[in-house]
Amino acid sequence: NATTDPWIDVSLAAVPQQLTGVTWENVNSQFLIVGAGNTVVTGDGTNWNLEDLGNLPGASNLQDVAFLGDKYVAVGNNATILTSNIDGSAWEAQDAGAIPATTSFNAVAANDTRVVVAGTNGTLLASVDTVTWDVQPLAENNGLNDATWDGSQFVVVGSNDTVLTSPDGLTWTQHIPGTSNIN
Repeated sequence: NATTDPWIDVSLAAVPQQLTGVTWENVNSQFLIVGAGNTVVTGDGTNWNLEDLGNLPGASNLQDVAFLGDKYVAVGNNATILTSNIDGSAWEAQDAGAIPATTSFNAVAANDTRVVVAGTNGTLLASVDTVTWDVQPLAENNGLNDATWDGSQFVVVGSNDTVLTSPDGLTWTQHIPGTSNIN
């Protein structure tokens, strides 16, 4: 129950990489974890499978992952966007468009119609199909670190007290969080 029960280490010994993002989805009743070196692990919380991404050139440090109902989307360093089949066992790279290759994508969030990716230098992308990505213009150049959809709006947070919200992933409003030095 994450409070009084002891934690049990169920790590997969074959994963020597740093793990950075996780999601749970009910379609396959599984967790999907991403990490350094294009690491993707699927499992039920006790038993794990290391997925083979050997078909992709190079290895990126994946930072975050989201389930879209029929596939996963994972994001990471070097402007990496990957999409999978429904169970996360087959992956392909997507083109992030005119984004510098040095951009790190740190977070991904989705609602029923749009996927939002947030990253370094205030980079925000939006897509309805995970193939074509539109850069969202922002006045801020702060690193964006995390993103979520709360049922009615996207929320993106980052360095220098950055808090952004959007009802649709296209129109963004900046907020002052009420405290300083939030990173």
